[in-house]
Amino acid sequence: MIISLLLTLSLGCKYLNLEGGGISQSTDPKEAIAIAYKKFQGVSFYHSVTTTRNAQATVQTELDFNAPDKYWIKNSVSGTKSEIIVIGNESFSRLSEGKWTKMPENQMSATEMRKTLSEAAVAGMKDFEAVGKESLNGKDTFVYKFKNTYGGESASKIWIAADSGLPMRVDTEGNFSGTNLTSSIIYDYEKETKIETPKIN
Repeated sequence: MIISLLLTLSLGCKYLNLEGGGISQSTDPKEAIAIAYKKFQGVSFYHSVTTTRNAQATVQTELDFNAPDKYWIKNSVSGTKSEIIVIGNESFSRLSEGKWTKMPENQMSATEMRKTLSEAAVAGMKDFEAVGKESLNGKDTFVYKFKNTYGGESASKIWIAADSGLPMRVDTEGNFSGTNLTSSIIYDYEKETKIETPKIN
């Protein structure tokens, strides 16, 4: 599940189709995934919906990002809703649309934490496999599979848009700290939500 966090990679881009801005099918699945996440790091904003399931509960998480360091995370589980806004080193939280509370200041910014977690997740990736082409929500995509040992044992499937080269969906199944989990992340690069510091009452 950690692999669905935003990965920071610095591999080359020899498979990019620079004329059309998209990508062509890669013969190297590892590098294809690296390129997609490198492009992902360059977006100005995005919206994602993650559905995570285990034997006890289903959690839905909506995440909005504004570059360079603003995040708005909304969780819903068993009818309970919670929100966190992160701007740089500052974090704010609230439950069920109640009052916002400022949390203790983070020792590192969300961007730095993102980079640290991403590098650890990348180090655990292995067993890359090209699956082929699929249509996802009307878009042509290239599909790949890989496994990961970071935080547990997991297997993921990723859909990468042929026109933009960005990841469109990531499905993961794995065991983390003895708990079996499945997660599915859908990315939207057209929905922009402005993130601002909330008012503290």
